[in-house]
Amino acid sequence: MLETIAKSLRFVNVLRYGDEVPAEVLSGEASWESGVDHLELALQRLTMQLVMWVSSSEKMITDPLELQKLFDEEETKQKVSEAFTEAAAKLGIANKDDVANMVEEFATEMSYVEALRDRFTQLEALFKKLSMLQRTHADQNSVIEQVVPVLRLMKKPLADFQASFERIDKETSEIMTVLSELDAKREKVRELRDELYVRFEAWEEIVEKWRGVDLRDPQEFNIPNGLRELYRFLAQRYLEVDEWVLMTALKETDRGKLRYGGVMTW
Repeated sequence: MLETIAKSLRFVNVLRYGDEVPAEVLSGEASWESGVDHLELALQRLTMQLVMWVSSSEKMITDPLELQKLFDEEETKQKVSEAFTEAAAKLGIANKDDVANMVEEFATEMSYVEALRDRFTQLEALFKKLSMLQRTHADQNSVIEQVVPVLRLMKKPLADFQASFERIDKETSEIMTVLSELDAKREKVRELRDELYVRFEAWEEIVEKWRGVDLRDPQEFNIPNGLRELYRFLAQRYLEVDEWVLMTALKETDRGKLRYGGVMTW
């Protein structure tokens, strides 16, 4: 029970007697909802991967606009049926509709990844907004002194999130491998999905506070206070810390070599 509670607290702030255990812990499914548009995007992406596979060019397309443009082409529509037929033959499945069901099933898992990509674009939008703040207040030292450290620290989580999405894309880039190892790939995607979700949840309040802020007319939003709050949030998580050891903390061993004793670090 205690192990279950410990796992659950990754996904909820508190778990009281009688509360439901998050679905992530019980079944591996997500306890939150992705949108219909995310499901459609995931289905299009996987279908296009099959079409690319048939064309011997398995290119991973992640840009929604580029994907929609390709998906709407008449040539693509003609190749979709052929792609499902060839995939069924390759997998040893008699009915191509079974392949379509497998793609739809995996698209459901990937729809949550697409929803998280949307949340990532909100972080990127916040970074751009802060960069604009730096440019528009270049002559105000009180603002620049606060926004520059924030921008510097934000680069780390943005790079980490980007790397996580690239890892998911790599895991799912070969569509025939995905379909032939469906259970294993589902588990891997769920693992990476949960990791991303937990990290994004920590950002939710910050992103929401800055979402509607107009830098030209912030009204009741106090920009300096907002920057200080954001810096504290970032510093607790991403500020690199150097550890310095007091030389007086080194003790000499019986072999004449120095070793760490009671070490003070800061």
